[in-house]
Amino acid sequence: MYKISDISQLTGLSTHTLRYYEEIGLLPAVNKNCSGIREYSDEDLAFIEFVKELKDMGLSLEEIIDFGKEGCVIENSAITVNDQLISVLTKRLAVLDNHLRELDEKRKIIENHRTKIIDRMSLYKAMINK
Repeated sequence: MYKISDISQLTGLSTHTLRYYEEIGLLPAVNKNCSGIREYSDEDLAFIEFVKELKDMGLSLEEIIDFGKEGCVIENSAITVNDQLISVLTKRLAVLDNHLRELDEKRKIIENHRTKIIDRMSLYKAMINK
């Protein structure tokens, strides 16, 4: 079992962020001992690391909540493919596909800005060298 400070140290997320994620439903309710202290399991830690990976990839908290609604991390081993799993995977693919489209749009904007900066630098260098 881990305390919130342990999870914070292991994941790099602040204790405030962990509590907030729990409050908004991003993380499932964590077990508390008789003193009211949160006790995280190895499974909780794995899920928090999964959420952090999705956040690091740029997914919004809302997208991550949608992504995890049907369950936690789906492992490759011992998967029984059924209609429910296909539905979950289809929804998750839609979230990731939408995120990729948003990233592509941002990349175009960044590339455009980069080109403008390079052009401006070339102009300044030409002016200096005259």
